[in-house]
Amino acid sequence: MKLRLVVLGSLLVLLLTGCDDKQAAEIQAETEANLAKLTASGDLTHGAVTVESEGDGYRVVIADTVVKPAPDMEMHLGTLRYLHSPVDDDMIRYDDAEVDSPISLRDADGTEAGTMVVDIERASGTWYKPLMAFVSVDVLLPSVQMESPNEPTLQFDNVQATLETEDPSGERTALEGLRLESEFSGVNLKAWTEASNALDQAAQTGGDVSGAIVQMIDSLTAVRGSVVLDHMEHADAAGVPQFSLNGMQMTFGVADVDQEAGSLNLAIGYEELTMAETAFAGDPTAGLMAPVSATINVVFSNVPFRQVASTLTAMAPNLTQAGEGQADIVALLVLSALQTALSNADTRIDLSGTQFALKDARMTLDGIVDVDPDAMFGAVAKLDLAIYDLDVLTERAMALPTGPEAQQLQGALMYLASASERSEDGGEPVDRYKIVVTPTGDVQVNGQPVF
Repeated sequence: MKLRLVVLGSLLVLLLTGCDDKQAAEIQAETEANLAKLTASGDLTHGAVTVESEGDGYRVVIADTVVKPAPDMEMHLGTLRYLHSPVDDDMIRYDDAEVDSPISLRDADGTEAGTMVVDIERASGTWYKPLMAFVSVDVLLPSVQMESPNEPTLQFDNVQATLETEDPSGERTALEGLRLESEFSGVNLKAWTEASNALDQAAQTGGDVSGAIVQMIDSLTAVRGSVVLDHMEHADAAGVPQFSLNGMQMTFGVADVDQEAGSLNLAIGYEELTMAETAFAGDPTAGLMAPVSATINVVFSNVPFRQVASTLTAMAPNLTQAGEGQADIVALLVLSALQTALSNADTRIDLSGTQFALKDARMTLDGIVDVDPDAMFGAVAKLDLAIYDLDVLTERAMALPTGPEAQQLQGALMYLASASERSEDGGEPVDRYKIVVTPTGDVQVNGQPVF
């Protein structure tokens, strides 16, 4: 069962917003407008919405609530209830959120796929309208139990989420379109549970935990997770924007975890970064070299997950003893163990598809890094770097005010111009560089040593 079902089931109660008007009719209209946005995106359907006065706030009741976390999955929450209480002109307090139990999990065709029983002890939050975000959240779910016909019962105990925001400076950060998703494939829940219990017992008694960790790894095939943020903006106390970031995404995944060697990939990127001119006051080169968009791809192949887990867990007692004031020794031991495990498996790191766009130029990076414990730097590499509009970037750098940062950048760009193998790509000049890191630690660019 996808982990995001649990996340959606526990946090849906905090997704709705209201308004600061105490009239029930206006609160109902605002609630229905917010629900309409989720309905239009295909994420939710619902029945009648009613709002009645209760104490200093209003009890909002939404009938027949159905969340659609995936195209082939529906969560029938039944009636959703919560208390809407205006705090002041800018803040709204939500309390006493609850849904029907059990929650029915169904396929898109209506076939029963399982049930989820959520015990809600607390579910509340404070919404700050100028920021369009929750500034406080308090959720406590003593238990979340999921059952499906062909899988063991999945039980989560004491699921808790808290958030408290303090803003003494008056600065503001706004987030829009934050989405998290996790997916597990080929999970043997029975084996995972047994291994998890064995790990807990070994940890409590000081026993060997390596076997349990390896068993946990063997009980799943693949894991994938992603975090997407459509927009983030930060303003100072005067309300002046300092930076904004659009289209940020981070994806992490591992595959073939239960095999002798698997793969791991990490992708991080964003579509547009805008920063205030004052951000570059201390370093004039930063305005030229700060990537306005970026994509970083890192793919590890031939990763010996089980060997790495066994090696690290076997080292655990020694690492614990060396931990007091010896963080550098611990780090070296861990890196050495990882390097040995990765090199024995011929692990490769593929950087293909990595690219950066600067204000006046753009760069692409492709190539392979091979882990090699006998190499000077612990690895050898063959990389291809391409720079578009290097001449424009160099011209801008030469016009910078005199200073150590500017001189360093100008020197680096002049070196790149001299070492380049220039060609054209669709009529556009491109400076290309073949970068080689040898086992002896020599770094060559287009066949010439750098040092």
